[in-house]
Amino acid sequence: MAESKKAELVLIPSAEVSHLVPFVELANLLITQTNDLSITILIMALPSDTKILSYKKSLEESSDPRIKFVDLKPELTDPSKTPAAGVQFLFQFVDSHKPHDKN
Repeated sequence: MAESKKAELVLIPSAEVSHLVPFVELANLLITQTNDLSITILIMALPSDTKILSYKKSLEESSDPRIKFVDLKPELTDPSKTPAAGVQFLFQFVDSHKPHDKN
């Protein structure tokens, strides 16, 4: 009997709980379709957003073990720089997580 290959899917939702919820639902739907799939959801939480972290904690206790959640911590930024606003903030926010997403 041939051994089937395992696949891993990495999902990267936007940094809001309203985006994380459907990604988790998608992950749950996908893993019910096959036993050969594991899913990692990378989480970038805004510093002031406690909803994502509490939602993630509740999921870790109840989710299928084939779904993993990985917190991406932003790289420390230079406090002397003026914080960006709008779209530029979003680009800087995502860029600050890049050093951690190479695993």
